[in-house]
Amino acid sequence: MNINKKITKINQFSDGISNLLKNLNSFNDLYIRGYIDCLNYKKTQNFKILEELKKHYNKYYDIYVDKYRQEKKIKILIKTLNNSIIKNREKKESLMLDEHVNYKVCQNLRNESE
Repeated sequence: MNINKKITKINQFSDGISNLLKNLNSFNDLYIRGYIDCLNYKKTQNFKILEELKKHYNKYYDIYVDKYRQEKKIKILIKTLNNSIIKNREKKESLMLDEHVNYKVCQNLRNESE
């Protein structure tokens, strides 16, 4: 979010207002001062809203990052488990193949010896 940019724009605007206030003296100037006071009040209200939004943003961003880390860990664990299962399956298959070959060799030797 561009909350920081909005805060700096509001600060720049309010700094410009204070410079204008120094030059105001007539009745119209008093009217303008009231308008500027209203703008300053709105600015403070906007600051409160922006601060609240920033808190919520930071809170939910932290939650998102934590969940992303957990999902990443889970994906890594699943991949590791799948790899180990595949390796175990390959070992079992190779052992079974070895046993089968040994059985056939023994059977052939027995047949030849008879």
